[in-house]
Amino acid sequence: MKDVAQVSVDNDCKIDRNIDEVIGITKHRKPQEHPYDEFDHSIIRPNTYCMIRLPSKTLRFGRLIPDQSINLGKFGSFQVDDILGHPFGYTYEIIDQTNKLRIVNELAYQEHETFSTINRDIYFEQSDELTGANDKGCYDSNQSQTMTMEQIETLKKMPNTDSGRDIIDSMIKGHVNFKNKTLYSQEKYLERKQMKFLRQFTPLPVTTSDLIEYYAQDKVDSRKKLMDISVETLGLLLSLGDIKPGGKYLVVDDMGGLIVGSLMERMAGEGTIVVLHENEQANLDILKYLNFSEGLVDRMVKTVPYYAFLHPEEQETIVDIPRDELLKWKSGKRGQYYRKRTHFLTFQYARKLSENQEFDALIIASSLYIPSLVDHLIISINSSRPITVYSNNLEYLTETSQFLQKNSSTLAPTISEIRCRPYQSIPGRIHPLMSMRDGGGFLLTAFKVNPC
Repeated sequence: MKDVAQVSVDNDCKIDRNIDEVIGITKHRKPQEHPYDEFDHSIIRPNTYCMIRLPSKTLRFGRLIPDQSINLGKFGSFQVDDILGHPFGYTYEIIDQTNKLRIVNELAYQEHETFSTINRDIYFEQSDELTGANDKGCYDSNQSQTMTMEQIETLKKMPNTDSGRDIIDSMIKGHVNFKNKTLYSQEKYLERKQMKFLRQFTPLPVTTSDLIEYYAQDKVDSRKKLMDISVETLGLLLSLGDIKPGGKYLVVDDMGGLIVGSLMERMAGEGTIVVLHENEQANLDILKYLNFSEGLVDRMVKTVPYYAFLHPEEQETIVDIPRDELLKWKSGKRGQYYRKRTHFLTFQYARKLSENQEFDALIIASSLYIPSLVDHLIISINSSRPITVYSNNLEYLTETSQFLQKNSSTLAPTISEIRCRPYQSIPGRIHPLMSMRDGGGFLLTAFKVNPC
């Protein structure tokens, strides 16, 4: 008869084998087990989500379903099949009336690249130094433009593939003060007209940075979904959290999965993310927009409720039932058993990482009371590992920083704020844009240490 210790060891080994079987954790896993590289953003594939940048620099968001069209409002519409299989980053022009596409610029992948192939030499003849031009006395009023709205609408309806360029050309020729403007003012005027009249678009791969920009251009309510985080703050969070492939991270994400998605992008398909959530199901809707397969998400992301993670002794134990007996059950009851068993083994795996302090970092972006949250979770991460907390409320982080300063298990709590301010430049001068987005949030970082 086996003693109690031997029985306990056997049960632990059995649980470990079940965890490996259900969750799919192996020591020698191949880097890729899906039909194509999900982190390869070079080719436009069918049935995936895509960002579309318009000449107005706004972003549209949609799914590329074959044999369907995408409407871009005043910029026209196009057939999805016309861009499938093409590389991301090409700028396409919608040919009037027919809605066919032609590539007009292969270098417009970056935001600052122009959408137009208009020859600027036609309009910009000499430099300001030669002409002595300045903007004094130049006003854009109704009297300065001789072209009427009726004439513009007539050009829009003409069956001409270059109607957008024709409108811009006519408006520049009809502008009384255009030649008196400085070269810089002429370029700004031309850019404004391109943003309004050119029927062009650029498909871009969906990334967490693009999603932040997409929500930021929307109403305030949409920005609140992401807790007003900015792209530069997210990048700093990933750097301070030391996110890398193969790591194990404990995450609290109240942004719909944005933090989890950014970790998956940085980890490139290798590693484990344990997500704690307060509701019955974790809200990770953003992951589907990043075009991650269900298999990849199931393999990397493990969701566990807060209460179960903090009170493991109160959780129900799922006993293994022989396969022969399971086959006698009804399909509904059998499916319910498999779901409970999978959740139980996921919970066991998360608790094993916590008890052994195997987590490489603690990442928190939540509206819950942060000091209490950090106090309960800090014990789960390994020594010399970072603790990174994001919040759009500085007072919460200040209180958490004071708590960590008194905690002998943490070192050097620091609150950071980062801003990326866009500038515009002309020869001999540089100054920031007149308006920019506010907010961006704050970061609290510290390190877990073992007290002497």
